Amino acid sequence: MFKEDDKFRRHVRRAAVLPFVPENSVEDVWFQALEDNQDDSPPVMRFKDYVTETWVEGHLQHWNHYDNDGPRTTNAVEGWHHKLNAMCRRPHQISTSSFKHFKKNRLRMRRRLFNWMLGVL
Repeated sequence: MFKEDDKFRRHVRRAAVLPFVPENSVEDVWFQALEDNQDDSPPVMRFKDYVTETWVEGHLQHWNHYDNDGPRTTNAVEGWHHKLNAMCRRPHQISTSSFKHFKKNRLRMRRRLFNWMLGVL
């Protein structure tokens, strides 16, 4: 449906920008989008209901990024985990080399945090 229907595609895109709208305007922006899209077919209504009930009427502070100035996902942790796995070269490697990698990574992260606190980064 997304590929064939330009109006539905535009409606989905309007939902996709909601995380970047100020929290106090999310409902107004979404309800304006609902007014602009008069398609009441079952698939479109399911999408409208889903966005309204799950996101707009949900916990805005958990997904809204309007005033966000740092990571709010686990992407940073996933990146660290991937890097750690690459350093160890084998999954589930438990040995003294693993602990050396942990220590080396810990020191690197402490140095980065210290530089960030000083405003160097």
